[in-house]
Amino acid sequence: MSLERNKPVSKPKKTSSKQGKSGRTSGQRAISKNSHQGGVRVSEPAAPAGNLLAAIVDSSDDAIVSKTLDGVISSWNKSAERMFGYAAEEAIGSNITMIIPLDRREEENEIIRRIKRGERIDHFETIRVRKDGTPLIVSVTISPVKDARGRVIGASKVARDVTSRKEAEQSLSDRVRQQRALFHLADELHRAKTAEAIYAAGLDAILGALHCQRASIMLLDESGFMRFVSWRGLSDVYRRATDGHSPWKLEEQNPAVICVDDMRRADLPNELCTTILKEGIRALAFIPLVSSGQLIGKFMPYFNEPHSFTDDEIALSLTIARQLAFAISRTRSDEALRRSEERFRNLSERLDAEVRARTRELEQRNEQVVEGAERLRELSRRMMQVQDEERRHIARELHDSAGQVLAVLGMKMGQLAQQVNPGLQTSAEEILQLVQQLTRELRTMSYLLHPPLLDEVGLSAALNWYVQGVMERSNIDIQLTISENLGRLPADLELILFRVVQESLTNVHRHSGSKTATIRVTREDERVSLEVQDQGNGISRERLAEIQTQASGVGVQGMRERVRQFHGEMTIDSSEHGTRIHAVLPMPSQAQGTITRVAS
Repeated sequence: MSLERNKPVSKPKKTSSKQGKSGRTSGQRAISKNSHQGGVRVSEPAAPAGNLLAAIVDSSDDAIVSKTLDGVISSWNKSAERMFGYAAEEAIGSNITMIIPLDRREEENEIIRRIKRGERIDHFETIRVRKDGTPLIVSVTISPVKDARGRVIGASKVARDVTSRKEAEQSLSDRVRQQRALFHLADELHRAKTAEAIYAAGLDAILGALHCQRASIMLLDESGFMRFVSWRGLSDVYRRATDGHSPWKLEEQNPAVICVDDMRRADLPNELCTTILKEGIRALAFIPLVSSGQLIGKFMPYFNEPHSFTDDEIALSLTIARQLAFAISRTRSDEALRRSEERFRNLSERLDAEVRARTRELEQRNEQVVEGAERLRELSRRMMQVQDEERRHIARELHDSAGQVLAVLGMKMGQLAQQVNPGLQTSAEEILQLVQQLTRELRTMSYLLHPPLLDEVGLSAALNWYVQGVMERSNIDIQLTISENLGRLPADLELILFRVVQESLTNVHRHSGSKTATIRVTREDERVSLEVQDQGNGISRERLAEIQTQASGVGVQGMRERVRQFHGEMTIDSSEHGTRIHAVLPMPSQAQGTITRVAS
């Protein structure tokens, strides 16, 4: 390493050939390293060694500078020229403070004091300034320079530019800090249950990732006015003055980021700039919060000093904005859903109360209807019972009273026909025939009203008699099949079965146009089954629907009501191939075979 003695520096002079060989000049002295209290001892080595040492110093990548204890530069290698921008001619003889920032001058004084004590300073990182004013971060090793008697006469500095490394380290540190802030933001937003928690997490991320001093979040309200919802470090006066400000139009799609590096040169309204500067803000940015392409608000980082926003900072800000806008929109949707659910819950409760009230009312009305239906059914049962009793009474009266009178009249007319003269005998015989016909019709009418066989012999005999009469009067071929074990049934049940057969055959004769009919009466275990089927025209769908819904069909409804009163069931099936009426009524269990009786 080449150093100069602590004496006035003179420019190099031409030397003789001997001097050229020795490698010495008036501005240079060769030195050698000696380990003596960490210093450098000055000696007079051979010329070739001095030239080699000077070449090593000049070719070093580090800036190598020597200075006196007064700070006057005595040597300045080529790396120092490249690093600090001063040529050797400019630097040598000047004070070292030309490359030391004003706020670092006391640091230099401390270094000189330590050098005078013979101390060595290793790898000391500090700030230095280039000729163009650009700051440099350097790592400096400073050693004292001593003379032959061991006295400290100057200092040797080896400076390495570590600006790139420090910038890389700072960039890495910033990236780590930013990633940590983003991770923390994502975690907090995921766990946030309220809007306030989302705002707090967003402000923490903005302050932590962008290294700004203050921050705020503003959102559009229902009227389209930009309102402060959360902030850090802003005064009430500032918020009142800037509340509602937005650099974008309400309907603007995907608004862009707006950065103001220095408020003193900002292209903003004067009143707004004045308010911001009074707050102590020198730089800020408007970062839009966008959800589904629509502006919903903004957040703003504030700096106390002018700040140049880098592309990385803008990209980071947009990342924060996306997460924040998504979380705010999600919270709004959740809140809207909660309010909607609450409204629906209240509506459901009201409807439920109304339904319960209506249900109770309907139940009461239904009970009244059921009670009325029961009363009506009971009245119907009594009316049918009265009707049957009246039929029985009329039948008995016709049979016992009118029948006997007609029988006596017939006998008298027979006797009279034998006693009259031949001219009146023909008329008397005709009158006798009419009386006999009337007697038969009266007996038939009496039996139709209430066949005495039903009470005296049972259902089987009554049905056989009735079917025989229908076949004679209507020319319908009827096949009657009665279970052999039918026996005698309760009088009410026999009457119901007879009336169902009677009404069914009446309908076959009047409406179906069928020439055949089949009647089956069976008794199985706990029930008696009756089936009447014809092969007539059938009942239309509309008419059958009316009958099934009890909208019409008095005779059918009478049959169904009789069956229901005995806790039975009756069904009607009809098609273009005929009609089938099937009734099932409860009976004690008794299983027997069946026989077929054909009325003829």
